[in-house]
Amino acid sequence: MTTSIPIELHPVEDVSAQSAYDAVISSREALAPWMHWLTPSYSLRDQQAFQSRSAVLRGAGLEFNYGIVDASGQVLGICGLHRMDMLHATSEAGYWVRSDHWRRGIARRAVTALLRRAFREHALARVELIIDCDNAPSLALADALQLRREARLGQRLFRDGQRRDAWLCAATRYEWLQAVAG
Repeated sequence: MTTSIPIELHPVEDVSAQSAYDAVISSREALAPWMHWLTPSYSLRDQQAFQSRSAVLRGAGLEFNYGIVDASGQVLGICGLHRMDMLHATSEAGYWVRSDHWRRGIARRAVTALLRRAFREHALARVELIIDCDNAPSLALADALQLRREARLGQRLFRDGQRRDAWLCAATRYEWLQAVAG
């Protein structure tokens, strides 16, 4: 039985870029199929630029990225709210966890904390995850968190030089808070 590692979400611009980069590189092979930004030339400079952009976007209220960190400050992954639509109070969410920490409940706890922030701190009404139909672990997580699979989106993603179908999974504020309170 694996011990649960305590995690916290910190604004990504406040975490160590080196630790975040190390997490990406240590998991390159496992993450590359799902992360379009993870090119063979991805560098520490790219990680630093992402974190700098994240600070600007957070300041403008357009995007909220968080480092998933353990008690020592090691970055175990990243999660965030993207494509914020404040008129309709909706957002898309995304996440990744370094592969040597998979199957320890980290993604589940991070996404749960992210949804809690989305609905309480950001007053969003709806959060969507767009998940490649072949990404069985992410679909299983969405199911475990009781996100609704609302639609199969034809050719929604581009991966490996091909258009790919994806599932639109969603949580609404009302349903999420009811489930948490219940």
